[in-house]
Amino acid sequence: MFFWQLELKSPRPYIERERHSKRKTTDIMQGKNKPLDDLSNLMTNAVGAIKGVGDEVKAMGRSQAEKFVQDMDLVSREEFDVLKARLDAALAEIEALKAAKKPARKAAAKKK
Repeated sequence: MFFWQLELKSPRPYIERERHSKRKTTDIMQGKNKPLDDLSNLMTNAVGAIKGVGDEVKAMGRSQAEKFVQDMDLVSREEFDVLKARLDAALAEIEALKAAKKPARKAAAKKK
């Protein structure tokens, strides 16, 4: 007798049961794991709710920070840059006036 003529039992008996069973395995799995499915859905919904609360807290914190900054009466970046340019121009003009005034002092000192 050859090995292919031997009647061996299936190494995976659950496959044989699935072939002979009228119910699908998904039906069997859902029936047995109904409490686990409920728990999984509950956890999924809880995570979604927590994420929503987290987003709400972030939005509230952001609005409070914006309100705080507005109450401090800070200048914008554009205003700061304009004032800095004006200050630099004024300082350059002062230095030019000081440089022009120094030769006049030297000339007055030589006359004496």
